[in-house]
Amino acid sequence: MRVVFLALSLFMLTVQPSFADMPFGKKTANIGGFMKGAKAPWLKKATQDVGTNPTGWSRQWCGRYMRSVMPNPISSNRAIDWRHYGKGLNGPKVGAVAVMPHHVGIVQSFDANSVTLVSGNHSGSAGARKVGVGRYSRSRIVAYRWP
Repeated sequence: MRVVFLALSLFMLTVQPSFADMPFGKKTANIGGFMKGAKAPWLKKATQDVGTNPTGWSRQWCGRYMRSVMPNPISSNRAIDWRHYGKGLNGPKVGAVAVMPHHVGIVQSFDANSVTLVSGNHSGSAGARKVGVGRYSRSRIVAYRWP
């Protein structure tokens, strides 16, 4: 089992090296869905932006960032307004928009209790606000949307 898991992990890293932060292991669900959703060009673009601030804004720019990567974006920069974007989903899906009251991002992976998002205005270890990868409790998500 470990050999298969290791081989799958190495394959995933060679397919998309910047996904190295993805939490592989027992708590990671839907690896097949990850590969399927990874074809979403907006997720690929967001992952390539990790570590940057392409908006130039210094505060509250997660919604604005989403407007730069998602197809047919909404006109608002507010995170919560993304709850009206596209089609509603009953739960997380890799590549979906995950909306919280004050933050929004793209689902990179998920498990029974949490979602891992790529999002703008993410506070890293040094407090820098950049596109980043973060894990959030699923109980914080108010909507999942698909373009």
